[in-house]
Amino acid sequence: MNYFVYFIVYFVYGIILILQFLMLARAIMSWFVQDDDGPSRIYDFLYYATEPVIYPVRRVLQKLGLAGDGMMIDISFLVTVMLLWVIQLMLPVVSL
Repeated sequence: MNYFVYFIVYFVYGIILILQFLMLARAIMSWFVQDDDGPSRIYDFLYYATEPVIYPVRRVLQKLGLAGDGMMIDISFLVTVMLLWVIQLMLPVVSL
């Protein structure tokens, strides 16, 4: 039974790690000017892979009035990264 718990914990840890790398790549790509033809396939992939994780946080922050459309920095993106870090830090504790 312990091996199953370890497997689940490390699987979730790996998924979170992959999400963090994808979010970092999305943030870096957003700094560069996109082509006139529209976003590239890589940016589209990064957007569709990370947006389902960011969107619920964005909705909560909008309901609380903490995130606006005219802001320079996407607060929901930062909050999502911090939440992923907290979950990732708590995972080894859960497996004990």
